[in-house]
Amino acid sequence: MFIGAYARYIIGDLGALCIVDTEPRRFSRSDSALLRTLALQVQDELWARAASGRGA
Repeated sequence: MFIGAYARYIIGDLGALCIVDTEPRRFSRSDSALLRTLALQVQDELWARAASGRGA
């Protein structure tokens, strides 16, 4: 099982925040939205660190 949410960074593509498991699972739209929200929070934190000079 694999599910991921795309994220970007100042210099371009950052990658994806992913969940990997050996067991198949079903994800609802709500689950996918929560993963996307978490990916955006990570993206925002990295942007804030870069803006403050703390790096990524």
